[in-house]
Amino acid sequence: MTKVQKVIIIVYLVLLVLVCVYVPWRVGVRRNDSEGALSLGYAPLWSSPTDLKDSFKISFSTIDYGKITLELIALTAIFGVLFVLTLGPKKD
Repeated sequence: MTKVQKVIIIVYLVLLVLVCVYVPWRVGVRRNDSEGALSLGYAPLWSSPTDLKDSFKISFSTIDYGKITLELIALTAIFGVLFVLTLGPKKD
């Protein structure tokens, strides 16, 4: 394994940890008689974001697993391509 490949793997693993620790949040809100879900952006896994206006009542707060899945797939695809591009021709 070359030095460039090692750097690619280390950067990939660091970003992978960041994606899993600093996650996107969704909250269910109720205003008057209508309900919906809002994306609240990103916050650490251990603390749910609470920056909603007083006019909304929060019915649930959860991690946006769909967005995390897309981020993991995109991250893996990008770094997979970078890793494959650093592979040299096989020597017999």
